[in-house]
Amino acid sequence: MSEGECLCGRVRYRVAGPFGDVRYCHCSRCRRATGTAFSANAKVEAGRFEVSAGRGDIREYEAPSGPRAFCGGCGAPIYARVTGEPDYVRVRLGGFDGPVDARITAHVFVGSKGPWYEIAGPLPRHAEAIGSPLVAAAAAPAAAEPPPGAPAELTASCFCGGIGISVRGKVGPLVYCHCSRCRKSSGSAFSANVNVRRKYWRFAAGEELVREGESSPGVWRAFCSRCGSPVYSRWDADRSMLRLRLGLVNEDPGRRALAHFWVGSKAPWFEIADALPRFERGPADHEAEVARLLGRP
Repeated sequence: MSEGECLCGRVRYRVAGPFGDVRYCHCSRCRRATGTAFSANAKVEAGRFEVSAGRGDIREYEAPSGPRAFCGGCGAPIYARVTGEPDYVRVRLGGFDGPVDARITAHVFVGSKGPWYEIAGPLPRHAEAIGSPLVAAAAAPAAAEPPPGAPAELTASCFCGGIGISVRGKVGPLVYCHCSRCRKSSGSAFSANVNVRRKYWRFAAGEELVREGESSPGVWRAFCSRCGSPVYSRWDADRSMLRLRLGLVNEDPGRRALAHFWVGSKAPWFEIADALPRFERGPADHEAEVARLLGRP
């Protein structure tokens, strides 16, 4: 029995038996739903999936492909049901802390992947769904190669399109965070975040849909109350900054990943295959190393 829970702990659930084959999906819908590079979902028989606590806290957004369930208190994704597959649920692996009996088999919809994310490792890469043409692995960019320049404006939106964001100004470094809170809030292997100064940030639509929850003392995570998409996080200690979830962004932000953080907490089912620096804990715990990566004295 594998047990998972949402970020705030109100909703708990479990899966009996193996998870089976799991694919990393890079389509734009999954990126918006998770706020990161890809979704990691297991298709399991509905009879083997059970919500063990907090059923009344679950909200469902009726997407064209079927309902997507998330916790109304923290926004953490839990499962989806696909139209035409009444006997199955798609469970989000990020909510499970321990090992799961799952086999990661492929990347799918890589033709739609975020331009800022580089796929590494030996898994097959399909342009669209399984059975579509395979995509050859691109040569890894040289470490000294500068990322492309950022556009004058970045636009972003949640899964349902209710929240629209405009960023006019330079965004901070792109980092991947593998802590358990980021995994639960995205439902995937890690979060992909860039810092944005509040003076550059504007809600183009749907600010009234934003809901915040305190995930740890002084740290707030925001999500869309209609569809559950993670939107940003913020800190009481620095009210000038928001941390934007990059999976929501439409354009290439002109940033490439700096490093993986909190790899001591990473999901046991996810293998880091790229050559980026890896840190056991967060940036504040590795200040000297991060400063060197950023070229600071």
